[in-house]
Amino acid sequence: LSKSAAVAAASLKILLVEDNPTTTMVMLRILGARLGHVVVSARCCKDALELFVVHGPFDVVICDIGLPDGSGYYLF
Repeated sequence: LSKSAAVAAASLKILLVEDNPTTTMVMLRILGARLGHVVVSARCCKDALELFVVHGPFDVVICDIGLPDGSGYYLF
Protein backbone atom coordinates (compact mmCIF):
# COMPACT_ATOMS: atom_id res chain seq x y z
CA LEU A 1 0.00 0.00 0.00
CA SER A 2 1.06 3.55 -0.63
CA LYS A 3 1.36 5.87 2.36
CA SER A 4 -1.96 7.62 1.51
CA ALA A 5 -3.73 4.27 1.05
CA ALA A 6 -2.36 3.03 4.37
CA VAL A 7 -3.58 6.18 6.12
CA ALA A 8 -7.02 5.86 4.50
CA ALA A 9 -7.22 2.20 5.52
CA ALA A 10 -6.35 3.07 9.12
CA SER A 11 -8.63 6.11 9.30
CA LEU A 12 -11.12 6.17 12.17
CA LYS A 13 -14.41 8.02 12.42
CA ILE A 14 -14.21 9.98 15.68
CA LEU A 15 -16.81 11.97 17.61
CA LEU A 16 -15.08 14.67 19.66
CA VAL A 17 -17.22 16.29 22.38
CA GLU A 18 -15.42 19.30 23.84
CA ASP A 19 -16.66 22.76 24.80
CA ASN A 20 -13.26 24.48 24.94
CA PRO A 21 -12.49 25.96 21.48
CA THR A 22 -8.71 25.80 21.94
CA THR A 23 -8.78 22.15 22.95
CA THR A 24 -11.11 21.37 20.05
CA MET A 25 -8.79 23.11 17.58
CA VAL A 26 -5.74 21.21 18.87
CA MET A 27 -7.55 17.86 18.79
CA LEU A 28 -8.86 18.49 15.26
CA ARG A 29 -5.35 19.33 14.05
CA ILE A 30 -3.81 16.25 15.63
CA LEU A 31 -6.53 13.71 14.91
CA GLY A 32 -7.72 15.05 11.58
CA ALA A 33 -4.99 16.95 9.78
CA ARG A 34 -1.99 15.12 11.18
CA LEU A 35 -3.26 11.56 11.65
CA GLY A 36 -5.88 11.54 8.89
CA HIS A 37 -8.92 10.53 10.91
CA VAL A 38 -12.43 11.79 10.17
CA VAL A 39 -13.44 13.93 13.15
CA VAL A 40 -16.90 15.29 13.86
CA SER A 41 -17.06 17.69 16.81
CA ALA A 42 -19.76 18.86 19.20
CA ARG A 43 -19.66 21.45 21.99
CA CYS A 44 -22.37 19.99 24.25
CA CYS A 45 -24.27 16.79 25.07
CA LYS A 46 -27.32 17.77 23.02
CA ASP A 47 -25.25 18.39 19.88
CA ALA A 48 -23.26 15.19 20.43
CA LEU A 49 -26.43 13.10 20.60
CA GLU A 50 -27.78 14.74 17.43
CA LEU A 51 -24.50 14.12 15.60
CA PHE A 52 -24.47 10.52 16.74
CA VAL A 53 -27.92 9.98 15.23
CA VAL A 54 -27.04 11.72 11.95
CA HIS A 55 -23.38 10.68 11.47
CA GLY A 56 -22.99 7.59 13.67
CA PRO A 57 -21.83 5.04 14.34
CA PHE A 58 -18.36 6.19 15.36
CA ASP A 59 -15.26 4.10 15.91
CA VAL A 60 -14.15 6.29 18.82
CA VAL A 61 -15.81 8.87 21.07
CA ILE A 62 -13.56 11.33 22.91
CA CYS A 63 -15.58 13.28 25.44
CA ASP A 64 -14.96 16.02 27.96
CA ILE A 65 -16.56 15.26 31.32
CA GLY A 66 -17.67 18.81 32.21
CA LEU A 67 -19.93 20.15 29.46
CA PRO A 68 -22.30 23.14 29.49
CA ASP A 69 -25.47 21.05 29.41
CA GLY A 70 -24.42 18.02 31.41
CA SER A 71 -21.77 15.48 32.17
CA GLY A 72 -19.85 13.60 29.55
CA TYR A 73 -20.73 10.49 31.59
CA TYR A 74 -24.35 11.12 30.53
CA LEU A 75 -23.45 10.37 26.93
CA PHE A 76 -22.35 6.86 27.80
